[in-house]
Parts: sequence; structure tokens; C-alpha cells
Amino acid sequence: MRNKRYRINPRRQKGGPFDLFGEIPVLTTDLDDWMALVAPRISAWRRDWYIRGYDVPGKIRAAKLAGAWPPTPEAQSTAR
Repeated sequence: MRNKRYRINPRRQKGGPFDLFGEIPVLTTDLDDWMALVAPRISAWRRDWYIRGYDVPGKIRAAKLAGAWPPTPEAQSTAR
């Protein structure tokens, strides 16, 4: 019988895109890929505002959880 204190996180058992702590990591390269797809010619200060205002890390986490990350060339052609 397992000790309840050391119970395995059920999200980690699925083998999803989780890190050591059970969170979905979002890297700066992920943000760069998103911005290159959605707004390729945006200025630097607007880029930061867009990332914070539209919760881009949250959207990337949701895409990773759904298995739709990284974006494919087909997704790029349909997004424009």
C-alpha cells in the first residue's frame, strides 16, 4: 500500500508535456514561434503588451496540453 504523502500526480502519469513539478513549461522560443505566426511585424513594446494582454503563455500551455504544439506549416497557412 502506498503512502498517501507520496501519491503520484495523475497528470504526470499521462506522459504529457509536463516538467518536474507537473506544470507545462512555456519557453521564450515558444513565445517567439507564436508571435512569428500571429503577428510577425509587431514592434517590441507592442509585442510585450500583446503577450501579457492576450495571455499568450496560457494559450501555449493549452495548445501543448491539446497536442497542437508546435504549430505545423498547415496551421500557419490556415491562420493567415
